[in-house]
Amino acid sequence: ELPAVELCVRASNQIATTAARDPDGSVDKVMHFLESIPRLPPVEWDSLVSNVINIWILEKSDQGADPSAAGRLIRFIQDERCQMDAHVLT
Repeated sequence: ELPAVELCVRASNQIATTAARDPDGSVDKVMHFLESIPRLPPVEWDSLVSNVINIWILEKSDQGADPSAAGRLIRFIQDERCQMDAHVLT
């Protein structure tokens, strides 16, 4: 049995990767997932959100597509420093 954090990380990675690789994929699926799951402890939560932002940017960049939709995920980050880091990436 996986801990909740690990389960959420694996699921979010899969959702973000699948949606980002789809040429018509939308960040809305990732947002819906983040809105649907219970909040993890702050450090783990911010790490999870930062990770899906990175996935979105990398996958879209690999396609030569615009990764800027990742910026819509920043609002889910709780720590201000992590938010600033995410803004730099997007």
